[in-house]
Amino acid sequence: MRTLITLACLAVLLLPAPLCAATYIAPIPPDAVVLRGTSPGQHYDIFLSKRTAKEIRDFYSAKLGPLASRTGSAYEAESPPVLRYQQVVDILNAHHGDLTLADDLRVSIRWKPVSNGQSQCAGDFFRELFAIAQIQKRQSELDALCKEYGYLQNAYFQRVPDPQRPGQWIDADRAILARAHEAHGGRQAQALGQSSAELGQRIAQLAMSGQSAEANALAAQLTQQGAQASGSVADWSAWVGVLKEGDALGYRTWVLLPTHPSTW
Repeated sequence: MRTLITLACLAVLLLPAPLCAATYIAPIPPDAVVLRGTSPGQHYDIFLSKRTAKEIRDFYSAKLGPLASRTGSAYEAESPPVLRYQQVVDILNAHHGDLTLADDLRVSIRWKPVSNGQSQCAGDFFRELFAIAQIQKRQSELDALCKEYGYLQNAYFQRVPDPQRPGQWIDADRAILARAHEAHGGRQAQALGQSSAELGQRIAQLAMSGQSAEANALAAQLTQQGAQASGSVADWSAWVGVLKEGDALGYRTWVLLPTHPSTW
C-alpha cells in the first residue's frame, strides 16, 4: 500500500498545482485531465484521458493486476481492490473518519466503442464536412480528417460553463457545435431569410408596377446573396477548425480514481 501511495504522490507532482492537494489510491492516468463540474465532497475524481481504453487498461493492469469487465457492461472495467474494506476502516479510524464511507476501493474505466451499424465519421462533428466533401470533391481530405478525429463521435468531453445558464456546466461538444452552427450556418440563414423575404416583396411590387428592369436587378442581388451565404455555410476551413476545437476537449477514456481515505 505504501508503494501505491508513493507512486500516486509522484504522479500528482507532475500535474498542475490544483491537483497536488489530492492523493489517490493509484497513479493518475497518463495524458488526462480532471473532469470539471463534479459534485463537491466526492471521495474520488473523474479523469478523462487522451489514451485509448487498451492503453489505460494496460497501464493499470501493470500496476494493480489484471482489470476485469464489470458485469452487464462490455465497455467498463475495474481493477482488483486496491484497498479492501477493512483497510479503509483502519485508515478512517486512524484519522477519525466516517466509517460508513468504508468500502473496497478500485479504479474503474469506461470507453465508448463504435456501435454496430454506426457509419464511420458520421457524427455531429462530421455532418457538414461530409456534405461539403461531396460538393467540393474533397473525399481524400475527409478521409484524412476522419482518421485523425473520427474518435470524436464516441468521445468523452471536458465540461465548460453553460452560456445559457450561469453557474451550470455542459459537455464541451454541445457548446462547440452550437456555436459553430450559429456562426457558420444559423446567422447567415436567418439573415438571408429575412433579406430574401423583404427583397421578394419589393421585386413583386416592382414587377406589378411595370418596372421590370428594377425587378430584374433586385432578383440578381437576391441570387448573389444566396450564393454568398451558401459559401459561408459550406466553409471547409471553418468546419475543420470545429474538429480541432473538439479534439482539444475530447478524450477517449473515462477513469474513476478514488482519493486515499486518509484525505477524507
